[in-house]
Amino acid sequence: MSRARPYRPLPRAAGAWLAAAVLATGACASDNPDERRRPTAPTEFVDLVLSDVSPRHLIPSTKLILTGQFGTAIEAPELVVNAAGKSVGITAKQIDAQTLEATWPGAATFGLPVGVNDVALSVTARGAIDGLTHKSGEIGLQVRIDDSLTPDVGTVETNGAIFVNDLIEIEGVNFLLGQGEGDTYVKVAGCFEPLIGGSCAPVKDHEFIATPVDPTDRSHVAFPFRPIIAGIERGTFRGTLTVENRHADGTTLTATYQPEVTFTLLEPKVFSFSPARASLGQFMNIKGGGFVGTTEDDPKTASTRIELDGEFKPDGATLGIPVNFSVIPEFSSGNVVRYIVNEDDALGKLANLREISGDFTGTAKPIVSYDGVTVEGAPSQVMLGIAPIKQVVWINFLPSYVESLEHLGLRAVDQRVRDRVFASLERIYRGLNVEFRTSEPDDFGLFSRADVGGPDPNGFGLLGYDNTPGKDIDNQRLYDQIGGVNAKTQEDGYAGYGGVFVDSLFAFSAKPGNFATETGNVAPEFDLLFNPFRPDLKGKPVSASEVASGIPEVTPNLCPADGAPRQQQIACAIHAVGSLIGDTLGHEVAHSLGLAQPDGEAFHNEGDAKGRLMDSGANREFNERAQLGAAPGEFCAQNYAYLRRILPSAETDPLPSRPDCF
Repeated sequence: MSRARPYRPLPRAAGAWLAAAVLATGACASDNPDERRRPTAPTEFVDLVLSDVSPRHLIPSTKLILTGQFGTAIEAPELVVNAAGKSVGITAKQIDAQTLEATWPGAATFGLPVGVNDVALSVTARGAIDGLTHKSGEIGLQVRIDDSLTPDVGTVETNGAIFVNDLIEIEGVNFLLGQGEGDTYVKVAGCFEPLIGGSCAPVKDHEFIATPVDPTDRSHVAFPFRPIIAGIERGTFRGTLTVENRHADGTTLTATYQPEVTFTLLEPKVFSFSPARASLGQFMNIKGGGFVGTTEDDPKTASTRIELDGEFKPDGATLGIPVNFSVIPEFSSGNVVRYIVNEDDALGKLANLREISGDFTGTAKPIVSYDGVTVEGAPSQVMLGIAPIKQVVWINFLPSYVESLEHLGLRAVDQRVRDRVFASLERIYRGLNVEFRTSEPDDFGLFSRADVGGPDPNGFGLLGYDNTPGKDIDNQRLYDQIGGVNAKTQEDGYAGYGGVFVDSLFAFSAKPGNFATETGNVAPEFDLLFNPFRPDLKGKPVSASEVASGIPEVTPNLCPADGAPRQQQIACAIHAVGSLIGDTLGHEVAHSLGLAQPDGEAFHNEGDAKGRLMDSGANREFNERAQLGAAPGEFCAQNYAYLRRILPSAETDPLPSRPDCF
């Protein structure tokens, strides 16, 4: 649905992107509510697999990393430790399907002595599908257990010529890993001799947290050589490093050996830009050395500027254009700063970055400033490119989406449903410079987000709703959020919450249960597809063991697979629900790009035609949305031409012809 007009609860409201009509949610009872709430019989669940636990050297509050195969349909995981005749469960947290985390409570919990101990470890968890407790096989490990650690320093592996903010790496044993157990600190003391001459003048002592190079390895830590130590000018620092372990309980233990170091500070330098080409809104990483910025452990005013001088040659042009401009990047580290390609700075004003792509060749000179002192580096030869404009869209699956899959009996095939969603989106947007992401982008500063959740928080039973503020003609924003609540859209009577709402699909069912309201727009195919799995209708949810045994390739024209083998029924259900979600997402994302009528007031195509994605919801049949034997939703000719203009691609239109939009 788009913001075509304020919602009015009419049976077939025009301009609404709904489940074949506007679906008003409500607590409409099914035939037997008590029976619907009765727990279903347990289903099978693949056993958990614990492969490894690290680190192997433990003190109180050490974070344990558990690796193995845990799936996504588990709840309340625990690490079970069998040692010294005791069996103790430690609460764990799931990070992803292969990783859990837990916190070591200390040897006293088990009555274990300090030193090397043999332990047997396993994982238990409650199956989210069957509600039963499952347990992995045990693995036996030898672990070193201590109450506290005294650091023992070996060598300083970073020495000699360095850039300011370079990481100084220290090798040794018994360093702390942070994450609750405490931190290893390094105290830096010494003097600095400027390159221009003079004595080695004492500098104020400073201390920094030394973080593990590997989060589970106690043998290597590193700290940045901040400008607060000796400034940013070229010269030589001579001094000593004192290493301390400061435990979470307040205990401080200091290394006996204090290594002497000599660092020669170099002037800043730019090495390269990456990626080779970046689009409007994308981060470009500038790699080099000696970059500075204000940090928590060095709060003095600091900045880095990059001056570029050379030639910009647009794609297809025979001659380049002389350019000279500066960018002020975001500080990441002494070796990397990030610049977001944008329209507001000098580069953006030199060229229309929405329409022009090309390459810059020339020099880049870093200029760093710290606490009133400025140092210029020598220019370096570089190349950087501007790529055609791209719309990146993060599809954000919310926890309530997983609950909706559970209502459908499909939680065990969550990943396969997501794969189908993305396949559907990629089909809809092929030939356009749009990229859909499974996780929040860290390489683009300007990107859109579309949420996929469970119930419609607006209370209208919408399948989907674009709650972005107004029609974005020519996609000027690039950063729309289809999801959450937009108070602005509520001011004029529109629904405030946006996204795609999977529970609203139940409106296609003859028995929507508590998930949607009966609308009279029932699609018999919905019940044939999903009733075999719905727990509220005594169906048998898909189990992880069924997934492990293999789901066949689907033939959409043979779906629903009523009476077919169960694995074929599962394949059809995955295809249908993934297509329904993908189709709805494709429609809502297109609204955020300015469709359906960028040159007019309407939000949908006029009339009713087969296979037109941007028709109103009342004019879209179930089989078209689910891609079951009907022509799937596509952009009509004028809609697609508009998208090709604002998001051009080197790919050609994959369709030989498209229906007219009018």
